[in-house]
Amino acid sequence: MALLLQGFMNGQEYRPDSDDDLYEEVVSIYNEDFTTPESREPYFIKVHRCIKACRSTSIEMPIANLTTQNEIEIVAADINNQTKFYKYVVYDHISCVCRNVTQPIEINKLHKTDLVSNEVNETEFKAKLPNNPENLRNCSPSSFCSKAQPRHMLNPSPRGVTAIYQNQRYIFFNQCLPGCIATTKNKDMKTRLLSGAHKHISIKTDTDCWPYTKPTQRQSQKQSKVAKLSLNTTYPSSLRLKRRG
Repeated sequence: MALLLQGFMNGQEYRPDSDDDLYEEVVSIYNEDFTTPESREPYFIKVHRCIKACRSTSIEMPIANLTTQNEIEIVAADINNQTKFYKYVVYDHISCVCRNVTQPIEINKLHKTDLVSNEVNETEFKAKLPNNPENLRNCSPSSFCSKAQPRHMLNPSPRGVTAIYQNQRYIFFNQCLPGCIATTKNKDMKTRLLSGAHKHISIKTDTDCWPYTKPTQRQSQKQSKVAKLSLNTTYPSSLRLKRRG
């Protein structure tokens, strides 16, 4: 499996060319936004995503081999209603292929969204609960807040990802699990289009995480201010485009 290293292209954080196609990623079981719905417990797991750079045509993108990807099923209880239970399915990519795509935004989704219903009865919930994967939030805050987690997203260029160089179509960033205090930095990245033009993107990435603890009297004012600014570590709209040149 590829090493979890930041890939740099002209000083920017893109995934590097590699003989491996898969990269580890941490996701919420509920959605792509790293968030938790009301009445559910926070639940985050490790999976793998296809990130390889396809070279044959400009409209090729990496997708998971549907015959080999794993469907990880997780059951969860409603924390406000003891009679309600739910099922969620997250994909874990095992191998990758390149395919021509017309709607890249739909590729490589890690969450199954076409369930007829995600509600299950109590009997099914109890039967499947022992098979749930490890929840990274179940350990102590000193553990799950010890480091930022690896994440990826499609480059949000308005021209579309198929207008961008293949090895700049996925952006790698780090994000602390919700509930941690984070040191967050904005980094400017330059995206090169196949036309030769460049677009500039600003991305948020977390560099350090630590548990939120009750501040001492001396640190109270300083830490309280930090907590207000960075305790909310979910930022699904973390990218913005800049026009330059």
